[in-house]
Amino acid sequence: MIVVELKQTNDIEPCQIAEVSVEKENSRQDSTNLDESVGDDSVDSPQLEGQVLHELITIRELLEGQLLKYISRDKAFEKLYEELDYLKRNRAFEDNRSMFIDIALLIDRVSTASKESSEHCRCVLISIQEELLEILDRRDIEVMNEGSNVFDPRYQKAIRTEEVDDESLNNRIVRVLRPGYMFRDIVLRPQEVVLGRFFLA
Repeated sequence: MIVVELKQTNDIEPCQIAEVSVEKENSRQDSTNLDESVGDDSVDSPQLEGQVLHELITIRELLEGQLLKYISRDKAFEKLYEELDYLKRNRAFEDNRSMFIDIALLIDRVSTASKESSEHCRCVLISIQEELLEILDRRDIEVMNEGSNVFDPRYQKAIRTEEVDDESLNNRIVRVLRPGYMFRDIVLRPQEVVLGRFFLA
């Protein structure tokens, strides 16, 4: 169409008409190539998305693996520190075991004296007793629980027996003479108790 119009004007030379025709043809080819390239992108788009998704999954798995390694390492260090602290405290307990037993004896004497003293002295002695117990507590030493009357030779020491009228109290703890003390799961001093003895008439 452009060639015919140029010929009618008679002002353009034949070589110029040929150049315009070539440019028009090149424009058509470029348009065709652009359409083909767009078509190719639309075809390859799902494959590209799949590759990106696969790479993202791989990166996530690598990050999760590294995170698990860090968590495991932190737990291992934490457990190691706890074991070292446990050994350190046990060593300190063994080095000062005799001193802790002496403190327990002192608590017994203060407790006995408070029961035989005046009201004012009793308050002072009870305060001293509580402070001594607090010293032991800071070293993880606690007084044994007196809730059960079942005798356990691992934690109690029978000092004597008393006759009882109730058969259910036979070989049971009827009285605690001196409290026992525990360092974690180690007996510092056993609980000194009196056991009941039932005799048939």
